[in-house]
Amino acid sequence: MYLFKSVSDFLLSVWLWSITFDLGHMVAGAVILYFFLHIALGWNIWQAVSLSVSSYAFSFGAFMLLALGMFHFFVGGAYQPLTSTKDIVPIDVFLACLLVAGTYSVLQSIFFAFISRRCAYTYMSHVFAVFMANGIAALINYTGIRFALWYAI
Repeated sequence: MYLFKSVSDFLLSVWLWSITFDLGHMVAGAVILYFFLHIALGWNIWQAVSLSVSSYAFSFGAFMLLALGMFHFFVGGAYQPLTSTKDIVPIDVFLACLLVAGTYSVLQSIFFAFISRRCAYTYMSHVFAVFMANGIAALINYTGIRFALWYAI
């Protein structure tokens, strides 16, 4: 039960980060993934746009259902963190952006695995494009967040 509680806390914290500070990750990642699909992998414009948008829509919906479902199932609506709040140390902004990117990358890889049965393409090249797009989007959002924090101070 402790493992599921830890996974639930992890997913909930990454999900909260993704919908608050790192909301631009999906937009930046979708644009970068579009360029990878269109330029590097040779898909036409409409296929690249539809795959890019649908992969991010799938990953966001699956992430939301997974995080909130695990939160409700394992926590039961009353959130009790594993450690006391005085022991919680905020993680680095860069690590938080990378965790969001990794989560979206895994979910998008599952999406491309689902549609690879219907489309004739190389699965690994698309998974590589997904990981690269999410990594670059994480760097862009990290830079934007750090610039916004630096500018606000």
